[in-house]
Amino acid sequence: MPRVHAYNGAHGAQVAAAEGHVVVVVDALRASGTITTLVAHGVQRLFVVAEVEEALAVRRELASEGQPTLLVGERNGLKIAGFDRGNEPVVGNDDLPQTCIFTSSNFAYCCMAAREAPELLVGTVINATACAVLARELAEQQDRDVALLMAGFAQDQTRLNLEDLLSCGCLVDRLGIEPANDAAKGALYAFRYVGVTGLTRQFLATDHGRHLVKLGRQQDILFLAEPDRLGMVAARRAVVDLPGGRAVELTAHSPVGG
Repeated sequence: MPRVHAYNGAHGAQVAAAEGHVVVVVDALRASGTITTLVAHGVQRLFVVAEVEEALAVRRELASEGQPTLLVGERNGLKIAGFDRGNEPVVGNDDLPQTCIFTSSNFAYCCMAAREAPELLVGTVINATACAVLARELAEQQDRDVALLMAGFAQDQTRLNLEDLLSCGCLVDRLGIEPANDAAKGALYAFRYVGVTGLTRQFLATDHGRHLVKLGRQQDILFLAEPDRLGMVAARRAVVDLPGGRAVELTAHSPVGG
């Protein structure tokens, strides 16, 4: 029977990958939700890159091949100059290109650090059940444990980030398997203490939540704090070398048992 671990930041991502776990990258506000909504709205190929310059170079290369792309990303919570969208969830009926390039302040680095894990998924509150079902399926099929990776703060990924902790707790709750370390236990206890109905209030009150409210992104938080809005999971298809640099390519998956 698989167990579930929780780790922090890019270093934790490297540890989880080296230990051979099925890794789920959790950045509750907002990258995991943004990526989940992008693939749910029709993006077929989503390239995660670490640096802004890499994203721009990849777009130029794809444009030279006649491929329309969507450039999505943020630094310090703000849309990057020259990008099509910031790091906010897709909630309307936008007509999106099938190819997207994504970068962010910390999720992208964590995703790249975990790129060699046996399996790499993107999970958060809005797809918690679907992600938990898929992660458990993969873990059981391959006789591996699950590792939930809390992206944390860009300035200090080891610092406690409450929305990521609660989101991991939501995932642990839905996985229904034994927590393997104190971080996974703590996440589960915190989620059960707050409860589903308390997630919105807590997300708004976190350090990063208050920062996003000041930036006028309160609606993003309200959307991302509601569990199981979507039954889609972004999962790694490949690690690819592109003209601009190395990228993790994600695509949409649905759990067999979901």
